[in-house]
Amino acid sequence: MQIFLLVGGVAASIKLIQRTVKNEDAGMFLGCMGLSACGLAFLQMLLFWIGIGSDYAIAKHMFVLVAILIFVLAANLALRRARQAEHQNFGKPATVLVMCSVLALLTARIDMYPSILNLSKVLQFQTAVRELSSRAKNSDDRGMIALASEWPPNIAYGITIGDLRFPMAIADLILIQRPLPRDRVSMAFMPTSDPSAPRTCVIPAFSNQIAVALDYACILVAEIQIGEGPKPSARGDQVQ
Repeated sequence: MQIFLLVGGVAASIKLIQRTVKNEDAGMFLGCMGLSACGLAFLQMLLFWIGIGSDYAIAKHMFVLVAILIFVLAANLALRRARQAEHQNFGKPATVLVMCSVLALLTARIDMYPSILNLSKVLQFQTAVRELSSRAKNSDDRGMIALASEWPPNIAYGITIGDLRFPMAIADLILIQRPLPRDRVSMAFMPTSDPSAPRTCVIPAFSNQIAVALDYACILVAEIQIGEGPKPSARGDQVQ
């Protein structure tokens, strides 16, 4: 799907450049922006394919790319209709351009999800994780991560690679809701209210009322599927 979007974006950007290159107006620069954004997206994918990139970086780049390409498409539509009308009635093409521009801005705003949500609980959890993780000292090379089944995975991912300084290449598995290697993770922090946090895995010494520390090996045994909601438990061994 991303490849088709990039190919279409390259074609639309080149078409816009061809239509505006003689006048050297804003349309040409917009087309160049779309073409360069597509090129950088291809580079991000190439780096990921050879093992030194991140699928998270690709996803964030696509957010910006979609907004730019909406402007490119709007400009192409406006110029096409204007030429068909021989510039006698530019009102409708201009309306199309304005509407598509507004759509691009809305798309950019939605792409910043979940920043449009109330993140007070997330900030409290992040602060708690920072404080609790400072107490824990691993005797081996294993690190700590953050998980949350009721929030988008990019929140836990950001806390994991930012606050807990966990290697990004391995932490990428959080984004696709896959388990991380057992030998690379010692414990995981989850919100205390998270229904997927099994009580049998809690480490009280590194937990408080906001965040709970869990033994990661225990979590894997419990087969917690982060991001898919809690599984019913016959033993009732979940944090309330």
